[in-house]
Amino acid sequence: MQAVTIGSAESRARQRRLGGVLAYAQIALNIAVALAYTPFMVRTLGQEEYGLFAIAGAMASYLVILDMGLADSVVRRLVGLHGKDDRQGERDFLGSMLSLYGALAVLVLAAAAVAILCVPPLFGNTMTPDALRTLQFMLVPLGISTAVVVAGNPLNATLVAHERFVFLRSLEMVVVVLVTAANVAALLLGGGVLAVVVVSGFGAVCATMVKWLMIRNGLGLSLAPRRVDRAQVTDMSSYAAPIFVSMLVEQIFWKLDNILIGARLGAAAVAVYAIGVMFNKYFMAFATAISRVMMPDLVRRIDAGSDTAALTQRLVEVSRWQAVVVMLVLSGLFLFGQHFIDTWMGPGYGLSYWVLVCTLGPYAFELIGNVRNVVLQVKGLYWWRAGIFLAAALLNIPATLLAMQHWGLVGAAACTGAGILTAYIGVAWVLSRKAGIPILAYLRGVWRGIAPALLLASGMGVILRVMLPDSGWLALAGKVAVYSVVYLVLMWR
Repeated sequence: MQAVTIGSAESRARQRRLGGVLAYAQIALNIAVALAYTPFMVRTLGQEEYGLFAIAGAMASYLVILDMGLADSVVRRLVGLHGKDDRQGERDFLGSMLSLYGALAVLVLAAAAVAILCVPPLFGNTMTPDALRTLQFMLVPLGISTAVVVAGNPLNATLVAHERFVFLRSLEMVVVVLVTAANVAALLLGGGVLAVVVVSGFGAVCATMVKWLMIRNGLGLSLAPRRVDRAQVTDMSSYAAPIFVSMLVEQIFWKLDNILIGARLGAAAVAVYAIGVMFNKYFMAFATAISRVMMPDLVRRIDAGSDTAALTQRLVEVSRWQAVVVMLVLSGLFLFGQHFIDTWMGPGYGLSYWVLVCTLGPYAFELIGNVRNVVLQVKGLYWWRAGIFLAAALLNIPATLLAMQHWGLVGAAACTGAGILTAYIGVAWVLSRKAGIPILAYLRGVWRGIAPALLLASGMGVILRVMLPDSGWLALAGKVAVYSVVYLVLMWR
């Protein structure tokens, strides 16, 4: 038994290590694909159609959150059952979740139908009839694929609970490559934005089916739907409700602006704004790659009664790695982002840089150490975070509408950044007063050595920005390469 336990522990540790490496490989792949594919897509479709694509994506993102935040709760329950080696309990729970999520998928389809009906009144003042019809047609395949993805959420939770990070990361990378290649082919053959949406949706459906096969054949778990235990769902809902609120907040901060800008300024303005905020998902991926892999381990530590000092030290360890990675990306974007966007996208996207600066700067502080959210969840304090961010997000809506009247896209971005930073400060207070985490000691531990190294590296970056030409890929690559080496050497020392 001991040998089996040790082997299992070693296997989990190996999955976490390889999963972490593959996570960053996936991020690199996604960025490479975005750098190569986005300009091609924008120039092929045109600014207006790309704006429609961004609006449709924003509306579809609200369909995704109709899983009601239950995903993390499902993961936690499955981690417990898997840890106890309760195979039958795992099968029963997974079957009931498949039934529950099947009902949620039907809800997604109904919400997609409502969204289609809402397109004319929302965008009728800024779009042509043809654009309105195109947007409505786009929401059909998006609604169907989103429903399938939501129905398959328990599959993803099961793979995470079993720590099959290598399989998950590999599958996601394969899907990115194949879907991008298929979209390029569709655009070259004359397909429009609707073809792009259909191909992307088909890829998401196929990925869900592969996860289903892996769980049935690879993990040996039956996938038969079972009766939903209402008491069980009620218990999970108390854990999931604040997570759902936080998911809603994320959509308000990052996706609602696309809809508001489309309604007030038109689809072309949405395209410019979308380029500025598109890096937030890659930015988030850099920060969460470590925390996602460490989530099951941290849950086990907290459930085992780890004391505050040990917990704080663990948070500092994870946060320092996140800070090193996030600040390399953020400082590089701040220093060379204007040069990058001008070279990458060409004329007409100058404001995208200022959208990027206004949103990603505050977001960096929220992302560094985001594994603290697991502490809040397990300690029953996540409602505090959810409430603080919800208040900031709701205040952001009228502020954005007002700011757009005076400062356009940059005003909308500045309101988003200010709201995120304000909420971050509020959550820091909750960690200190409610969770017992010594926040000042935590911050000193995270930034010790990193802050002075960042200042020195940024000073060198300013010199590079002044001395080297501000146009062309070669000059940009030279600046980024030299700055990255200087940054990493300073961080190492």
